[in-house]
Amino acid sequence: MSPQHSVRTQHGRAGDSGANAQQQPVRFLHEAESGIGVGTARREQAMAGERLTAWKALHAGTRGAAKALGLADEIGDFEPGRQFDALWLRPPAGSTLDVCMQHADGPEDVLAKAFALATPADVDSVWVGGHRVPSTAEKV
Repeated sequence: MSPQHSVRTQHGRAGDSGANAQQQPVRFLHEAESGIGVGTARREQAMAGERLTAWKALHAGTRGAAKALGLADEIGDFEPGRQFDALWLRPPAGSTLDVCMQHADGPEDVLAKAFALATPADVDSVWVGGHRVPSTAEKV
């Protein structure tokens, strides 16, 4: 991968902070879906396999990750008694995400567009551990 498209871990690279580091999972999912930043040999190898659809990416980051971590009884889905972290996206009218979602071809297309195009400006509210986190405006 080129330095421009390198994937950052949770710890990030030196100098990564704030929104840029937080947006990397979304960028990684987009790159995985589109093949951006993958070397020629790796791209050919990846294309021979199964594509990462938006639904599979969502599962990998939720239920699949919970199972892999041995936490499927605590997190990973919306079953009663589970904890969850979530973002409620409500893009501003006329924004790129709003327009693209209005022209989406169905639920999976909406999800793919959210993964690829969502920015902090599109976040209406944040939920951590099943509880809504008050926005900065609400804290004042």
